[in-house]
Amino acid sequence: MEVGLPGLGPMWSGGHPVFVQGMWHSVKVSGVDPDLGVELELDAGGGEYGKYVWAYNGTFREETHGGFYIKEDLCSASGDTLIFHVGLDWRTPLGNWTLTVRNGAVEEAFEVVVVQAEYHATVQKADVTLWQEPFTEGAIMAGMPAMTIRNNGNIFVRLEVHFSRWEENFLVNLDRDTLGPGDSASLRVGFRFPSWRPMRTVVTGRVDVIPVGFVESPGAFNVFTTQTFMFDVHLNVGHSGYELLDLDLFQVEYPPIVQLYLGKVRDVPVYLTGNCTVTVTVHGEGVSIVRTSIDGEEFNVSAQVRLEPGNMSTLLISVRPLAGVEEGKIRIHLVSEFEVRDVVIKTKLKKQPTGSPPEGGERPYGLAVILALLAAFALSLWWSKRRPKAGRGGQK
Repeated sequence: MEVGLPGLGPMWSGGHPVFVQGMWHSVKVSGVDPDLGVELELDAGGGEYGKYVWAYNGTFREETHGGFYIKEDLCSASGDTLIFHVGLDWRTPLGNWTLTVRNGAVEEAFEVVVVQAEYHATVQKADVTLWQEPFTEGAIMAGMPAMTIRNNGNIFVRLEVHFSRWEENFLVNLDRDTLGPGDSASLRVGFRFPSWRPMRTVVTGRVDVIPVGFVESPGAFNVFTTQTFMFDVHLNVGHSGYELLDLDLFQVEYPPIVQLYLGKVRDVPVYLTGNCTVTVTVHGEGVSIVRTSIDGEEFNVSAQVRLEPGNMSTLLISVRPLAGVEEGKIRIHLVSEFEVRDVVIKTKLKKQPTGSPPEGGERPYGLAVILALLAAFALSLWWSKRRPKAGRGGQK
């Protein structure tokens, strides 16, 4: 005789078969003569939930609780083996019970144990960040798991994944959605990005750990409750490493800090989107503004740009640091019909890498200069040797 939860092998405790309070079980009885009828009596001394009787005589039935604690369609008979699909109420007393198997005149008693159902999951989680280019459709999958879930209980649990919004856009990769005792599952998530303007938003993900296989008797749903675990998914549309000024009518993506090298000109792109006309003014503090342009059109200090939905304009600022100034700022003043905002990009002067002459600057002593100096020196020597020497005055 073997007892187990459906889908699991036989369960034992101290050498005795185990029933779990409130759960459905598979009870396998072998070596019987089905024609003589088979009866299983599980008894703990009586009481409303202290005794269960199941029987087979051509059909399966339960005789103590009006058939509530048996699923006839899941029972089976094959040769000398019967499998009963039977359940215990969640109010069934815990402890040692006696299971008596009767087959005609043959009777055999087994000591069994009823234990409490335990289901508690533990998780390791990490928030997820997904980036996508503006106005670009595409599916992005996170490389690392958002969560690893482990079932530390003694019953099966089912996993469900939900999101606070845009649920139809999320991609869920769950390597298994039902966990037996001791099983683990890893969850990876992704997102199908529509063609969105630059934005930053956080969606809450939720993993529900739901106990399964319990007998749905009155009050059971108050006992077998769902565990819930939360995680965040950061959806970032824009350029990685950029800050976003997100206003109603226009948006600005800009790097919070840029590294500069003395004598080297660096191009700093800033991205503008929206649905309005914006006046852009650029000033430098501790840096020299070499050039400014919007979508390739150069301007001096200020310019207007018409931003259209679905399009992105590029403000390109070419800057060079000033000697002796370690930290500077690029100030961008933006004015629309209803908004006035300032964006500040910090600059930091770094030491020029060895052997890398600064772009846009000049070597202190270039090759041409050195060659010219050497040529002048050689010419000077040659000329000094060819000059006639002055005669000495005096008598012979």
